[in-house]
Amino acid sequence: GISSVDAATKCQDAPKGMVCVHGGSVTLGSDKGPRNERAAHSANVETFYLDRTEVSAKEYAACIKAGHCYDLYKVTIPASARRGARAVTHVNWFEAASYCRWRGKRLPTEAEWEYAARGINKADYGWGPEKPTCKLAHYRGCRPRRPQATDKGNPAGFGLFHMAGNVSEWVQDWYAPCYSGCKKACGAGCKGASPKGPCKGKTDCPTRRMKVAKGGAWNLRRVALKASTRKGWPLSYRSASIGFRCASSTPTLTPPGDKPLQLNKRPAPKAPTKPLSAEQLKIFKGFPVDDLKLKKLCPTKYRSGSNCRDPAHYVKSNEKRLKLFRPYLLNVGGGYIGIGADQNYNFIAWARSKIVWLMDYDMVIYWIHKMHRGLILNAANNKEYLAFWDKKNKKRAIAILQKVYDGDKDKKMILRAYRRYIGVLGRYFRMEWNHKDKAARDHWLVNDDNYQHMRKLYQLNRIHAIPGDLLKKNSLLGATKAAKKLGVTVRAFYFSNAEEYWNYPKTFREAMKIVPMDKRTVVVRTLSSRRWMTKRHSYFHYSVQGGLSFKKMLQARIYKGYFGFQYPSVRQMMERHRVNTPYGGFTTIGLPTR
Repeated sequence: GISSVDAATKCQDAPKGMVCVHGGSVTLGSDKGPRNERAAHSANVETFYLDRTEVSAKEYAACIKAGHCYDLYKVTIPASARRGARAVTHVNWFEAASYCRWRGKRLPTEAEWEYAARGINKADYGWGPEKPTCKLAHYRGCRPRRPQATDKGNPAGFGLFHMAGNVSEWVQDWYAPCYSGCKKACGAGCKGASPKGPCKGKTDCPTRRMKVAKGGAWNLRRVALKASTRKGWPLSYRSASIGFRCASSTPTLTPPGDKPLQLNKRPAPKAPTKPLSAEQLKIFKGFPVDDLKLKKLCPTKYRSGSNCRDPAHYVKSNEKRLKLFRPYLLNVGGGYIGIGADQNYNFIAWARSKIVWLMDYDMVIYWIHKMHRGLILNAANNKEYLAFWDKKNKKRAIAILQKVYDGDKDKKMILRAYRRYIGVLGRYFRMEWNHKDKAARDHWLVNDDNYQHMRKLYQLNRIHAIPGDLLKKNSLLGATKAAKKLGVTVRAFYFSNAEEYWNYPKTFREAMKIVPMDKRTVVVRTLSSRRWMTKRHSYFHYSVQGGLSFKKMLQARIYKGYFGFQYPSVRQMMERHRVNTPYGGFTTIGLPTR
């Protein structure tokens, strides 16, 4: 009969390629099987929708092309595994979960998968009590000796293909060595109503290191075809015999939209109207800064590291898709800490930040910020500022900078920076001014509202530009301590792609530990690691991470940094939180639930 669970969740028309699995009660696990299948226990599963077939290589290839999935063919695998109709293999758990998100679905829970695999009769096999044969399932000894096409064979149970054999399938649950009766048993997490396994299926599960793969496969013995069969594998594990299929709790699928979700839907915060008090200003600026003379130049351009500085001067951004960050920074307010040149001004203006610390390990960038400040203070609007970058106005701009920085020890270098970069920055600003996509790019200079926000902050002396090396002990730590003393919640950090060149030192971790953050805090960065790249997008991979998520990761000793992605444990930690967005080459990490 129909259980009480079913009454509230009747089947509706299933999405294309899926079947409705009517919920009910079921006995999961087995008292006769291996230890990890014990003990048999009761559970209730709500009605859900499951892919009729395993995901094929062709379907996964479409996700790669769309920029949402990794190109698994960069991994050395046999050509036979790449053929379109066959079940995709060599995907790790992260990649399987990412594909399902792209389709507006998710991985099934272990309870859902086993319930569906047992079929209507709730037996060991979806087709009933009959022993397996090569006509009923694809396992060791059956031909071909490789995964079959996903829709080949006889559907069983709820009309599902290959729920016994062909490939084992990743599910959502963290792995426990048994259901009950052993150390680290799943216990209550695997029983009762809609069980989700250890840690209730949460993204983080500190006591677990593996995910569950269910069912038999083409290279496993017949005994593995039972619905109760389960194995635990590391999240980054790949195999020629593990694939997946997707599930959904509802018949309405919600793939990622055409635009990134906006974290903050509040209106713009009120702009500051008063300068800091003398006491506040002392805290804001009164800390020692890093001595950059101690850091030597790297021997070649476009290389950087913990022991040397890139000899190239990045006086303007080379990141072409910064607009992707805008929805996540918009109107977050609060404080801002960033490195680099005027791309920071975009982020500050979008966030409507109220107090700002800017730093860079290149003194030229420090002088460039002072140059911008002098000219912005003397340009009432964005058009007037743009005019300073026309060579016919060069003498006037130089006269202004000489007056603003009269007596300043950096005056000579500020003037030299303007003379040297008037051509480069002039072309850059005019390109932004005339860009066909300028409305979406919302550049700080092109949008006068953005420009006026930057000008107001400079007028109120609320921007502090300093020499700063993220690896040293003064500038970053001083800024975060100042934010704490001032009671300023820092809502936005920008580290460019600096993090990929070194592991986090103790001073960096300490600085990020003490800085005030909240749920609206975001860290925006660019990464050039090949691991996150797709051929059809720009050189950089764009990433937005929740500030609290970043702070938590920094507290974990296992997390060394983005440097090279050479640590499997770090990759697992990052991938667990990483969500592909509708835009290829752009992901979010550990953002609060929206």
